[in-house]
Parts: sequence; structure tokens; C-alpha cells
Amino acid sequence: MDRPETNPAMTSCYSNYTDLYAPDVEDIDEELVAVDVENLQHTAVEEMSITLPDIVANLSLPIDHKRVSRFNISRANVWDGAVRGFKRPTYTENCDMLVRFTDDASVFEEGIDTGGPRREFFTLLMKHLKDWPIFDGSDGNQFLVYNAKAVREDEYFMAGKMIALSVVHGGPGPHFLSEDLVQYLAGRPSFKSTVNAITDEEIRKVLQEKARLLCLWKTF
Repeated sequence: MDRPETNPAMTSCYSNYTDLYAPDVEDIDEELVAVDVENLQHTAVEEMSITLPDIVANLSLPIDHKRVSRFNISRANVWDGAVRGFKRPTYTENCDMLVRFTDDASVFEEGIDTGGPRREFFTLLMKHLKDWPIFDGSDGNQFLVYNAKAVREDEYFMAGKMIALSVVHGGPGPHFLSEDLVQYLAGRPSFKSTVNAITDEEIRKVLQEKARLLCLWKTF
């Protein structure tokens, strides 16, 4: 098939157009790139200046304080009361929480919840959560461990939900967790710990023996 003929006048016109405007296009692109880089740097500085209280405050913004989810909590069984309340079909995270405590005789304690009972509820809940079998380790240095029953009953998800709600609603954080675990969950790519942090005596001894043999091997 014959190639279509090219119009010399059109080719000359297009060449003149590109010669005339190409430098301007390149200059505009470079200027746009410079502006984008500057905006990205400015955004990065703003993100670095965000504090933890700012993050928590932003997380609590969607809470509708005109609507409440009611929790009737027995001090003798805080965990069961919390699980029932969070699993109730009418519960929603976007509502405020109204907590009322009952004594052993199921009699409601007097007092209006202006935040104190709610904070006390989450404080008791964090203390109970610390001793739950999904965590193991020394005080203030606990890690997540595998528990088959907890997996079947979705207790890992429930524990995470309780911790998040406690922080957002003004309660305490999980101060019993290891700092290494917290940093890892927050996005640090590596995990730093020691063999001594392992509470299972048999596993700890095996790892310590392997570490000893590795050190001996490196000396040769």
C-alpha cells in the first residue's frame, strides 16, 4: 500500500509551532514539579507536627454525644458486661457511652455518668484485659500469644476494640503492653526483643542454647 503524501506546508507549520512553544512547555512542567515538591515537603512537615492527643481528638470527632449506648456493668464481672454491651445489635461506636454500675445484688449505684463511671469502667476493663490469656509476659512488657479458644470466640478482635474505645472515650491505654509490640503495631518494620522476654521456660531454654551455639560457631 502506498504511503500517504505529506503536506510540506503543514509539516513546516507544525515544526515552527513546536520550536516556538516547546521551551515554554518545559519551563511550565519544571515549575509545576517544583511546586509539587514544595507542597509535598510542606505536607510532610505538617504530618510530623501532629501529636498523639491530636490524633485521639480527631478519632473522637464522629462521636454523637446526643445519642448514647447504655452499659449496665457489674463490678463482679466487668468482662461479661462489656462483651454483652459491645455485641448488642443496637450498639454503635458513633454513640456516646452511658455506664451504670450495679452491686452484687444487681442494685444500681447512685450517680449520673458525666464521664467518671465511663473512665472507671475502662480502667477496670484494661486491668482485666491484662490478665486475659491472649497476653503473656511481665508487668508492662506483655506480648500477644496464641490461644485457640480466644481465636474461636473472636477475642483478639474484641480486645482490640476495647482498647481502641478506651482511648477514644477518655479511658486509659494498654499500658501493660510491651513497648516493642506497640511500636511494631504502629508501623515499625522491625521487631526488637530479647530471649528473656519469653515466659515459656522450655522455649526460652531452647532459644538460649541456640544463641550460645551460634556464638561459639562465630568464634571459629
